[in-house]
Amino acid sequence: RPGEVAQAALDRSRKIIADLMGVDFSGVIFVSSATEANNLFLRGCVKRWKRTHQNSGNLPHIVTTAIEHASILDTCKDLEQNSEARITYVGVGHDGIVRPDDVMQSIEEDTVGISVMAVNNVTGAAQPIGEIARRIQEYRQRTIREAKRALQDAAYPLFHTDAAQAVYAASDEIERGVRAAEFTTVCSHKISGPKGAAALLVANGISHIAHSKTQIVPGTQSIRDSRFAISPLITGGDQEFGMHAGTQNVPAIAGFARAWELARARRVEEYARLAKLKEIFVRGVVDIYHRAVLNSPELSAPHIVNISFPGFDSDELLYRFDKAGVAISIGSACHARLVKPSHVLEAMHVAPEILRGAVRFSFGALTTQQEIGEALERMRASVLTR
Repeated sequence: RPGEVAQAALDRSRKIIADLMGVDFSGVIFVSSATEANNLFLRGCVKRWKRTHQNSGNLPHIVTTAIEHASILDTCKDLEQNSEARITYVGVGHDGIVRPDDVMQSIEEDTVGISVMAVNNVTGAAQPIGEIARRIQEYRQRTIREAKRALQDAAYPLFHTDAAQAVYAASDEIERGVRAAEFTTVCSHKISGPKGAAALLVANGISHIAHSKTQIVPGTQSIRDSRFAISPLITGGDQEFGMHAGTQNVPAIAGFARAWELARARRVEEYARLAKLKEIFVRGVVDIYHRAVLNSPELSAPHIVNISFPGFDSDELLYRFDKAGVAISIGSACHARLVKPSHVLEAMHVAPEILRGAVRFSFGALTTQQEIGEALERMRASVLTR
């Protein structure tokens, strides 16, 4: 009976997330972190492609961007260094946004996967995920129609987005983009849920990954099912439909699903609330420090803002803010203890004097307008003074 209760909680949690994101029940693969989900996509599609193309003589090719989270970039570098895949790192504009044309021009004959994050974790810049997804779908239809690709490869390139920062308070545009991706990484603690739970969402369900045959819709030549091309990385059990062996963290997953319910229920209101807090905060910072430079573009999520303070170094600011009791960071949480320039800002070609004094501020469900005011007062009194 206790096992049945745990299984029921797991099934209930999976159904909640599947329904809220518009995927099949079998399209929710629970893992322990967004990093693990990203690895499952990247390594999983490379592994499956190599298994089915052993005699091709070519390495699979992956396209990503220069501003991705370390869990994407470091994994790609590892695949590259171990001669398991070739990688193309697409650059971004000065606004930190990738251009769909640049992504599409990077596709090669053996491109198996494309991964572009939905919302950047350093600047909050929203990427054109929906447009990229649409153009990849058109590309696949065209290659099949023109017989430029074998039928078994009709689903390539697979499209993945790391949406860890996009689910919490996304605009309608970001929401539509995330839903257009075939593989989506989401995690619990970014929506105020417990740590230790995340998921790789698969658009049409996982049951086709291992067994499906490519299907072409008569008359349209469109691909009906494109998720049969990733393999599991951890084996030893049939958990998560055979895609991720090991006992699931049921309490964390249940908390993840409940946090998601709450976040989705108040998404519109929370987006507006956070956007207002961000506006108040940025206006206050500029009032305190007139030389402040906003590194986040206009099209960005409301809960992340990156600001530079010329004349200060990031490590000095980190110390001053911490001493004043204001929690900030220089980059992502995964690199919280590393005081070095952000690779995202470097990819945006931010000037050295601006880059040196850049820090990231983020807001969440528990952040209040009173706290924003208090933070600004502490910055005025003790942080941005010599």
